[in-house]
Amino acid sequence: MKIPEPDLVRSLPGIRNCKTTLLVVPLSTVNNWVMQIKEHLKANSISYYVFHGSSRTNDADELSGYDLVITTYSIVLSELSRRGSKRGVSPLTKMNLFRIVLDEAHTIREQSAAQTQAIFKLNSQRRWSVTGTPIQNRLEDLLSVTKFLGLFPYDDRARFGMYILSRFKTGDATVLTSLRVLVDSFTLRRVKDKIDIPPRHDKIITLEFSEKEKQLHEFFRKESNVMMRVIAGEDKTKMKGRMYHHILKAMMILRQISAHGKELLDSDDRQRIKGISVQDAIDLEEGTGESAGVIDRKAYEMFNLMQESSADACAVCGKRLEEPGSDTGVTDQKAPMAVVLPCFDVLCPDCFSGWKQAFDGQVEPTNTMKCQVCDGWIPVSYSTITAEGLQAYLTEHEQAKQSRRQSKTLGEYEGPHTKTKALLAHLTESAEESKRLNGEPPVKSVVFSAWTSHLDLIEIALKDQGMTGYTRLDGTMSLAARNRALEDFQANNNTTILLATIGAGGVGLNLTSASKVYIMEPQYNPAAVAQAIDRVHRLGQTREVTTVQFIMKGSIEEKIFELAKKKQQLADMSMNRGKLDKKEVQEQRMREYRSLFK
Repeated sequence: MKIPEPDLVRSLPGIRNCKTTLLVVPLSTVNNWVMQIKEHLKANSISYYVFHGSSRTNDADELSGYDLVITTYSIVLSELSRRGSKRGVSPLTKMNLFRIVLDEAHTIREQSAAQTQAIFKLNSQRRWSVTGTPIQNRLEDLLSVTKFLGLFPYDDRARFGMYILSRFKTGDATVLTSLRVLVDSFTLRRVKDKIDIPPRHDKIITLEFSEKEKQLHEFFRKESNVMMRVIAGEDKTKMKGRMYHHILKAMMILRQISAHGKELLDSDDRQRIKGISVQDAIDLEEGTGESAGVIDRKAYEMFNLMQESSADACAVCGKRLEEPGSDTGVTDQKAPMAVVLPCFDVLCPDCFSGWKQAFDGQVEPTNTMKCQVCDGWIPVSYSTITAEGLQAYLTEHEQAKQSRRQSKTLGEYEGPHTKTKALLAHLTESAEESKRLNGEPPVKSVVFSAWTSHLDLIEIALKDQGMTGYTRLDGTMSLAARNRALEDFQANNNTTILLATIGAGGVGLNLTSASKVYIMEPQYNPAAVAQAIDRVHRLGQTREVTTVQFIMKGSIEEKIFELAKKKQQLADMSMNRGKLDKKEVQEQRMREYRSLFK
């Protein structure tokens, strides 16, 4: 990528050179950056502006007068996607910035994503990329960084593939040395053992199910095993999409039961416990008749399951399907994010665009056609996933599960799960430790979970225990509400517990007022856990940090944890696989999923 030089800007009409550094950050970190500026810089030493919200300036001259402009990835996408907007041309397109800095730069790892393409369109004289995890899932993630930085010849997909990826695929032993030389040539690294941060102690605590919890887990484990045996005997060309759906659903149920028993399950899943045999609970042919199209709710369920298990990738090109934007007005909430076919294959809008005409051209909805992904015969129908629709589904899904907040009065809540009891014991111990600190700040803890519904149940347990000094951070909260929660946790000595979802609390935040971290469930993506822990164990931390991951013995959690460890080992070696073809990716993912049920 060619980065414009100052003298070249003269030939670009409407573009002006400026002193401004544009800092692009995740939405959740905007307030943290402002706080860091106030804490570490003298008043009025630099001028800065937060370019965010509906009232943000549209004046390029005004922006050019600031030393620093802070904005979000989603705002950049919104600004550079203007077509016929009342706001007119974005001021960002009129500026040749002095510097662009990407915080959490792995956000642009998917090159074809609209957000990444918007970042690439910005003009600047200098570029910085800041991230602790440049490689999240595969080596190709690094290509977006080299392209953004303009590192010839590695800024081009074909050349990056020829010099790096193809050598990995052929097993060239010298490529690791070449990769390290490349990375060292443009990287400034500060590893934690070379900077002054107190040590971190990581604990894995394995817990035993209670007898009642074990019976529940065994019911669904046996159901899952029967399902896997049925799948093993099916025609894979006819089953593939539905196979993923059933496997992902089974994995989710086993994870939820391991986390907090039946209270985390949907009402439909809870009904299956009441006297239904394992065999009766399994219907792999559900919704597969010729007249059965994709029901929107099932499509959104499939997409949500894929996101929960880090499998939200297009079945054709392998591109990660974009999650909905967090900023109001950032993206067209009705624009398609993904398309789900009746066989439950999920495609990105770009890949489906070539097929759409064939689907829309069929007059009779009862007609069938051959799926180009799995080769199965499917009804001529599809479901489009949108950001608006996904949010509506998730809201409905959460409302349907609000019984866990009301369940105590309804007599359905059976008390804290074994895992929650263990957490309460640790939090009680921290409270006792705080009493012995003689005027020092109290011991604070961050509790991470993948699900807001699990945090709901933990809240009930905290209140029952008389632990009211907590606050919460999750993806349903507005930016203002998040900032209030963070400020309360950082500054209020009476607020010693932060309940946070991995997604909302695991990226870019500074939580150094805490020194205890609890991971309530193992995650498929080890980088997500590492980032969450690094919110606490980072520069500015003054105490030794203890992290605790709870794992239920004999559950699917043990296998997920082992799978995540293997992924982390590959990432640590910079040996993530190169881009596999779609069949190899699908086969590898299926092997991983099946291993969880063995």
